Amino acid sequence: MSRRRIAQVLIVFAFLAVPILIYFAPEAVAWIYGIIFFLAPLWLPLLLLSIAWPLWLSFIRSQFIAGIPYTTLELKPGDETPPTARAMELVFHSLYHRTEVTRLDAFLFGKVRNFWSFELYAHNGRVRFFVHLPVQYRVALEGRIRAEYHDIDIHEVRDYSREIDFNPLRMRMIAREYSLVKPDPYPLKTYIAHEESLSKRDVFGEVVEGLANVGEKEHVLFSIIMRPHQRERDGIFEPATDSLHESAHQEIRKLVGAKGEMQNLPQSTK
Repeated sequence: MSRRRIAQVLIVFAFLAVPILIYFAPEAVAWIYGIIFFLAPLWLPLLLLSIAWPLWLSFIRSQFIAGIPYTTLELKPGDETPPTARAMELVFHSLYHRTEVTRLDAFLFGKVRNFWSFELYAHNGRVRFFVHLPVQYRVALEGRIRAEYHDIDIHEVRDYSREIDFNPLRMRMIAREYSLVKPDPYPLKTYIAHEESLSKRDVFGEVVEGLANVGEKEHVLFSIIMRPHQRERDGIFEPATDSLHESAHQEIRKLVGAKGEMQNLPQSTK
């Protein structure tokens, strides 16, 4: 059981125990409350800090994100779009970089990693592709995409979600959020084994084909969120750790064993 769950159970138990103790032992409860109020100068500042700190982080991070200028680009693939995943893998590879957020930047100014969003929008039998990204990265990303997709059209557009006339009285919205819970050390180039397989499937093509069946009264918005890698720091006093490196180390140890002998491994594992 997590510490948060234990704390919730203790709080619920305390609320239930108070009326019972007041009924059976009112004098003892009065004495306990007197001690608690007497020690208020010690525990009250800590309680207020534990409440104010998450609110402060949420506020300054929201301010920081709101100050980042973003733009939305629509991607219109041509007839010569490469069928291999290698082209898009190179685009993703161009986005990879390490970023460092110091304690001062993180906890005083609310600095967080910038994020990009690769999005699909399906409506009335039509599927459109978008990229939502910070303005400062537009030139680099657009150049990389044009280098891999020679006949693609890229245009800056208004946020397409604002074009949807959503009426909560006669429309229903369903949202799902998926996150990767397994270790994430594997490189994107593992798709090579998939493309060389005799029984391979064009999974992304199947997704797009399924979205093309969306009717006139339906809107499907699908977003893949990406952020640059950095050393993670859970608390202000904790040192930064490289979670991606640690996950890779653990996964490699599972594959090669404790001795780390590579010569006896199958070629697929290598």
